Amino acid sequence: MSSHPRMARHLGLVLLALFVSSSAYAQDEGACASLDRASEAYFDARFEEATRLLTPCITDDAANMEARVEAYALLGNVMLSLQQEERARRAVEELLRLHPDYRPDPNERPVFIDLIEEVRGRLAAAQDVIPEQDVVPEVASEIEDVTMETGDDPRVIDLGPVFQTVGDATLSYTAMSSAPDVAATNVEDRGLVIVPVGPGRATVTVAARGPSGAVGRVVFDVRVRSILEP
Repeated sequence: MSSHPRMARHLGLVLLALFVSSSAYAQDEGACASLDRASEAYFDARFEEATRLLTPCITDDAANMEARVEAYALLGNVMLSLQQEERARRAVEELLRLHPDYRPDPNERPVFIDLIEEVRGRLAAAQDVIPEQDVVPEVASEIEDVTMETGDDPRVIDLGPVFQTVGDATLSYTAMSSAPDVAATNVEDRGLVIVPVGPGRATVTVAARGPSGAVGRVVFDVRVRSILEP
């Protein structure tokens, strides 16, 4: 019995439409205009490209809320496919902060459904135990674009002066690179660590979260040059 890869791809795109385009709005021009292309990249296993295409949508607080919810859902699936569970968990957390009643399609990947419920339970427990006043971190100082070379030591940026809040609210930080194969990021305490991996450009989004979950963001670019470049 012969296989039909073209038919299988068509079926995948039909499922994609149910997953990404089931809401009753048309994709408009703007930050989330590349959501459909990101979905195609995901289903074609081009995960780094999907991450890059999703970044403008998830970082634009003024973008359509439903589109951002779908972008975070897709990003969570991308990170699960890359076996980056912590980044998948952060994407789902942002999704549920935007849409606390979000319910994935029952035909979704079981690992994604399980992650949704795990994060939902953790967020609910945190709200029950530590009710906090809403404190929105504000950007006090932008982070300038960074240029590095392959082989450079990791660069550490102190995030303390970047964000400010009213009072002595404690902030937690996360960071996401649009191209981890160019510049990998991590946050240790309040230090943003940037590791040059390979030549290219990446957009890094840093989020500061207050006690209630309110988020402030700063975005900057990282260029990594080959050590062999003149």
